Amino acid sequence: MKILVIDDEHENRKPVYQNLEDDWGFDNISINYLTEERVKKIDSENLDEYDLILLDIVFEKWNIDSRYAAERIRKVSQTIPIVLITGYWAATNSKYIRDLSTAFDTEKVPIQFTDLMTDAQKEQAKNSDDSCSLNISDVDTYQDIARILYAISVDSTTKVSLGKESEDSVWIMHISDLQLGGNTVPQFLAEIDAIKKAVRRQIGSFPDFVAVTGDISESGCPKEYEVAGEWLKRLCQSFKWIEPYERLLMVPGNHDVFLPQLAVQKARFISKREAKKEQIEPGINYCEKTLDHDWSTHLALYNYKNFSDKITGRNIYESRDDLCWVDKNYSGLGCVFVGLNSVSAVSYEQPFIGLPVQSSYMELRDELSKLEDTEGLFTICLAHHPKIKESPLYSAFSAGYPGPNLLLSGHMHKHDVVQGNNQLNITTTTVSLESKDRWEDVPRGFTLIELVRSEGKVSSVRVIPFEKTSRWKIDFEELYDLRRNKDGNLDFFKSDN
Repeated sequence: MKILVIDDEHENRKPVYQNLEDDWGFDNISINYLTEERVKKIDSENLDEYDLILLDIVFEKWNIDSRYAAERIRKVSQTIPIVLITGYWAATNSKYIRDLSTAFDTEKVPIQFTDLMTDAQKEQAKNSDDSCSLNISDVDTYQDIARILYAISVDSTTKVSLGKESEDSVWIMHISDLQLGGNTVPQFLAEIDAIKKAVRRQIGSFPDFVAVTGDISESGCPKEYEVAGEWLKRLCQSFKWIEPYERLLMVPGNHDVFLPQLAVQKARFISKREAKKEQIEPGINYCEKTLDHDWSTHLALYNYKNFSDKITGRNIYESRDDLCWVDKNYSGLGCVFVGLNSVSAVSYEQPFIGLPVQSSYMELRDELSKLEDTEGLFTICLAHHPKIKESPLYSAFSAGYPGPNLLLSGHMHKHDVVQGNNQLNITTTTVSLESKDRWEDVPRGFTLIELVRSEGKVSSVRVIPFEKTSRWKIDFEELYDLRRNKDGNLDFFKSDN
């Protein structure tokens, strides 16, 4: 087991950290330390070689803080366990610890540095000049702490695979187009128990992930997101999930744009378009050249971003301006998730064609290329608009490896399953809107997706749309087997079973 220590006092504290390496009763334990300069460049460190990071909360001697370090660690790895350690209890702020833990998924309870000391080291510390700042226990705890750290490192492996065996299926509940604040059926907020029972009746347990493909609100207003947040929280709690809900995956839809800002967007777009018409080519969005990362674009989806950050407990957009993301946390299940922002409030000439922009796809491709074990990896993309699959940019992105195998979308307010380009495109209907906002004779519904696995890899996909008539029931069921072609990509074959 390999531990990385990030502590501005590590030179003075090495004898104490050495206790873990020498005496905790496990073989092949090693500890490495980073200097301030290396912490500043931690993005270039190979963190995959470590099983756990010990992060000091207070850096008194460095010109950076622990939040800086945690933020950059999470840009490199979202799965490595981070355990906070405090040297001077009096200088530790509980709110800071809570915020640090929530934002960067660290262990919530910090370890006191003095708990790693031997009895002799404690006696020496009690006689030191700064003993008043130290909270020194008379109980011999360092071996217990060492075993706790070991358990945390082992649990991280379980976390990315959710404790599943290699033959266990992975279940995704796919919902879309809640549009809370719009014309939702009056009983929708009270239907969670019935939905939970329908899901459990089908799979015998609860889904591993909930994918929400946009249009969470009606017009992007904060109050609408409050209602949506309450419904989604109740849904996750009914599945026995613990807050924050990091397995709640979401992307924005066109209704998630803050409506008052939309008018500002359009006015700015038209004025710039008229000024620089020569830069617009047929089928190419003007925003890619002149309004990419525009301040008004950020403001238009600002409420959505805050909502998503808060309910999932992850600042997955912090390093990106385009609201796209890659979630590699669950590669232990043989799959990786990609979120595509198919919404641009400045796209009026060719709405939703060619979005995200080219730079976004290139950054996503760079992130996917950092995955070490991609053999047999199953990639699941989320986007609001199913028409994104017609984009030349999406096609080029899909041709890379690993490329999307499954595209989940909404927007159309109806169920649909389409095969094409070595992938399966699944569109789900609205789970909440009244009949006047749906296709004729199309009930409300959601979709369950079973990723059937063999030897830890996805071997087939079962699609099970549910519809709401007198009760929540299965609409149809389709199974698609996967076979790898000579190019290394997966082909889907509809099964008769």
